Amino acid sequence: MVSLVNLFSKLRRRESDFRPKGDNRFYLELDGKKLPVVPSFDDQCVDLDVDEDRLVDNEEFKYLTKNMPFRVDPDRYILEHKHAWTHTPLPELALYPDYEQIGARLDELARKYPGKCEKMSLGKSHQGRDIWALRLGEHPVGEKPGIVITGGTHAREWASIAIPLALSEKLLQDGSRLRESEIWIVPLVNPDGYEISRNGDNTYRKNANPEGPVDLNRNFGDDCPEHAHLWRPAGDKPAIKYDDKGASDDPNSRQYRGPHSASEPETRALLKLELEHKNILAVLDNHNCGEMLLYPAAAEASFYQSLGQAMNEAAGGEPYQVMSAPELYPVSGISNDLQHAHGMVGMTLESGFSMQPPEAELARLQDRATRAHLAFIDKIISNKDNLTRT
Repeated sequence: MVSLVNLFSKLRRRESDFRPKGDNRFYLELDGKKLPVVPSFDDQCVDLDVDEDRLVDNEEFKYLTKNMPFRVDPDRYILEHKHAWTHTPLPELALYPDYEQIGARLDELARKYPGKCEKMSLGKSHQGRDIWALRLGEHPVGEKPGIVITGGTHAREWASIAIPLALSEKLLQDGSRLRESEIWIVPLVNPDGYEISRNGDNTYRKNANPEGPVDLNRNFGDDCPEHAHLWRPAGDKPAIKYDDKGASDDPNSRQYRGPHSASEPETRALLKLELEHKNILAVLDNHNCGEMLLYPAAAEASFYQSLGQAMNEAAGGEPYQVMSAPELYPVSGISNDLQHAHGMVGMTLESGFSMQPPEAELARLQDRATRAHLAFIDKIISNKDNLTRT
């Protein structure tokens, strides 16, 4: 009885300290304050609130990073989620350009380097935003070996957008690779989702499909029957949720694959670029986090291990872990698998240890990733005669 009395006393004391009478919301601690959690995150709070006092304290938050399949900075990862769950802007928000600023940055580069690059729209998002690309090269479209660099497929991965932007500046300043190749920089594949992420829930992952937001990197597929399993693995039935393999048929899931393959305008925009331009030999997709280089499940491991080694040697520091995507966890509908099916080199770089790293960490991972990208480009150019499209 004594322990129960103490427990109830503790609960009453916490309520009188910060919770208005009758308020049954969850709370968490952020910047020395106890803030209410946005109700849409109640399910996560139920999982973490071990003592059931509706205050997710710092010790309980540690469970958020238990058994993660990839490496994270636990303190930073938790901090980012606290801001998301209270819809409190991150202090680093201004460090990351918004959609309009990204477009303006591409305009600036096109003006600064005439004849070396041009800004182009690949299509429009659900909300009508252009999916911008910066084409780099000193020759007409399609004349030289092509490479695509993407970022911002998942809305919450802000650092994945900063890396292609930094890379484009480096490529244009040097210029030598642009005489030998055509490089497409697509810094923000998911503009609608990114704006949602910037303006409330910074952990928001999907696009803005009004009929059910979709995880774009579970939506890649084409009309070829031989490739059908890449989007929906054999045995995975649409009407059943518990058999989902590598993606979900549940629109409420963060990994919702969409109603059918390539259902989303953002996905179709990338596929149009990559599949219709037959000179494109390779794609490097930027994501974060985990410090990994991932390659397609059906690919020749020795080639990608060699490619990853070259990228690691160029990047310096602790090497990225090079592995096939399913070694991390089961996935389907991802871009790299479809790229491989069409004869392209498809690789994903997972940078850093959080989704929206602070300034010093962002500078570190941008520097490493830029060097790794340059090595990737060099390897593709030097092996162009051995790479064939299907």
